Order: sequence, then structure tokens, then C-alpha cells
Amino acid sequence: MDRSRYWPPVILALALAGCVGNSKYHVEEITAKSNSSFEAVAHRHVLFYGNKELGNVGAYFISPSRRFALFESEGKLLLFDGLLGDKRDVTDGEFDVPKSVAWDKTTAYVTYYDKHKPTTIYLPR
Repeated sequence: MDRSRYWPPVILALALAGCVGNSKYHVEEITAKSNSSFEAVAHRHVLFYGNKELGNVGAYFISPSRRFALFESEGKLLLFDGLLGDKRDVTDGEFDVPKSVAWDKTTAYVTYYDKHKPTTIYLPR
């Protein structure tokens, strides 16, 4: 990703205090000059796995094994598998912002902020 086009050239790596630990996942806040009359500087948070950009993120959750990341990006719920390097859409019906995720070895149990029923996502082995 060419970061030289961003103004001001500020890339702030955010520590995911206790959530990610010593894994390859990290989030960067990227600022760029905005063409909007609403704000002068646009901000976006991007989730990375090592050097691989996974996407713009809102809510995100990293599994205790650090193998999986479940994250909201542009109205979809996505699951990334660090072992396979694979990202897939796991949005269940209408989208809602995830509130929490309970992980075990084979599933992720997702609860949401609004009226969406909890979702069970089956993880690859």
C-alpha cells in the first residue's frame, strides 16, 4: 500500500491492549486530506495481518489462538484465517454491529448490539 499519498503523512499504529498480544495482527489509523465539507481530515482504521491488509475495520475480535480475526468491514462481517491466509464473508442475514465474540476451538459465538439474534460461526480446522 502506497502511504505517500496520505496527508499529513501520519500513520499511527494502535496497540490492541491485551486483545492481540504478540500476534501478527495490528491496526493502523490512516489519515488523509478529505474532500468533504464535513471534516478536513478523513480517518480510517485498517486491520493488518503481518503486511497483509485485511480491510477497513469498525469492530474486530481476535481469537485466543491468534489464528482467526472476526471483523466488521464496510457493512459485512468477515472471518480471516491466519493459517490459510483466507478471508470470507460470514454475514448472517441483515448486518448488525457485533458486540462480543466467545471463541472455542471450533466455533465463534457472536452477539450483536441491536435486534440481530446471536450467530454461531464454524471455524475451519
